[in-house]
Amino acid sequence: MGGLSSVGPVRTEASVRLDVGGAQSTSPADFAASTAPVRLSAKDRRRNCRLGVINGAIFRVGDVFIDTEMVLTWFLAQLGASNLLIGLVSPIRFGGSFLLSFSMGEPRSAAS
Repeated sequence: MGGLSSVGPVRTEASVRLDVGGAQSTSPADFAASTAPVRLSAKDRRRNCRLGVINGAIFRVGDVFIDTEMVLTWFLAQLGASNLLIGLVSPIRFGGSFLLSFSMGEPRSAAS
């Protein structure tokens, strides 16, 4: 057993030591102070807001382009399908989601 070295005391949640200003502390107040959010300047808040709005807009545009109905209608239009079939893409897709429910249900008689 001479090859094993000591790894130190076992740490639990209550005994976690934080290095706050060079001194080790286990105080919850010191932990809260070390993890407090950084206050942003007005310039940084405006920048974060603009970036958040731009991110949301780009996400929505991307979401529209990968939407199933958008892709299927475009694909059918490229294949030369009729306008009626292209118009039925959404109802067929929506109605198709109920097919499994219909197949799993038991038939009921009109008398019940």
